[in-house]
Amino acid sequence: MSTMGSAAICFTISLFIFLIGLALILPALGYPGITISTSNTTSNTEVVTITRNGETITATIPKGYKENLRLYERLNIMSAYVEKATSQYYEIAIEVKNKGSIDTAIDDVYVNNKKLEEIPHAKCSPQLPIQVKVNQSIKLILSLPKTQFKPGQVIQIIIHTSNKEQYPTQVTLP
Repeated sequence: MSTMGSAAICFTISLFIFLIGLALILPALGYPGITISTSNTTSNTEVVTITRNGETITATIPKGYKENLRLYERLNIMSAYVEKATSQYYEIAIEVKNKGSIDTAIDDVYVNNKKLEEIPHAKCSPQLPIQVKVNQSIKLILSLPKTQFKPGQVIQIIIHTSNKEQYPTQVTLP
């Protein structure tokens, strides 16, 4: 086989592997209409069929390739601010967007290194845990009792997820 023929085969295989990788990751990023199925699995290879809106690509790939793709969690805290101060509470708004490739859940909030539930009369709306899908934005409202905090105090807030990740921010009370 010539060098040119080998290069063409390597290019074709690389292109198929790239397309399969792309097809596996795009649904997680919010691109609908892609389905993936595996068949004819042997001890070393598997046949993967990718279908998107009626178009089909089939390729034989090394077994276990799909398991090597990295899915990740990444929450962005878009803003954190005191939305209002009532006679009894500071209401802190935190806007969070899931920019990762997997859905996650916010399962805890820490305020000054204490779980929110350990602070008397403090609460979170919506109630925890909160599911956050890929590309979804949510707004948390933390109600912190004025008896526990002082005007001008800097509040450290950590958003904790079910995947054991932590996302810190801070707010200065008025």
